[in-house]
Amino acid sequence: MIIHYWSDVMCPFCYLGEHVLERALERFEHRDEVHVRWKSNILHPELEVGQSISFLDHMHHYGNDGERLDKKIAILKEMAEKEGLIYGLEKARIVNSTEVARVMKLATDKDLVLPVAKAFGKGYFTDGTDFSKTSEIVRVAVEGGLDKADVERVLASSEYMADVVNDQATASQACPRFVPTMYFNHGFMMDGIFDEDKIVETLGRAYKQWKAFTHQVMTMDHESMGPDECAAICDMPAPY
Repeated sequence: MIIHYWSDVMCPFCYLGEHVLERALERFEHRDEVHVRWKSNILHPELEVGQSISFLDHMHHYGNDGERLDKKIAILKEMAEKEGLIYGLEKARIVNSTEVARVMKLATDKDLVLPVAKAFGKGYFTDGTDFSKTSEIVRVAVEGGLDKADVERVLASSEYMADVVNDQATASQACPRFVPTMYFNHGFMMDGIFDEDKIVETLGRAYKQWKAFTHQVMTMDHESMGPDECAAICDMPAPY
């Protein structure tokens, strides 16, 4: 069963959501049959890759300053503390996260989406890591469990770039309201601030539907359907 997770590593609610999703999966008895796939929603495509600006300067630029900004930061910090996380937004550096997104596609192929995403989230929100620097992307990706040589290979090439570009082209449709947005096996959607119990419930519903559909396909008349067709149906493409 597949979860498509639409996110950006610089989204404060996405970092929280990754921790909530991880806890929900730990409670789900069929966790080993669930694969999380990263889908990229780049929040700051207007920036040049390799450029970084401070979070505070960015907020000031869009009219968020003084008491208004302090209140927003306080709310985010309070939400993070409830999850046992530390948000040091005063030192955060905003970037165009395309390069990080390509590494997250590698993490998808290695079935390491959540640990790697959490490592990037900690780097951005807690440590003030500047992800405009390739060396920092590599370092944090390795902390999340990826092989250094694999990460360096991806960043030295255009690998996964087409996937990230395709994601970005459909992100506004896939995430019509908020990031993060999750699609459970293409049939159920959740977005915004996640509730752990609701995720567990949705996992159960999606799993039951997936198993019933898979059983239906497996019991079809295979004389009229070859193995390639069966495989295609059992892993239907995501809606976005």
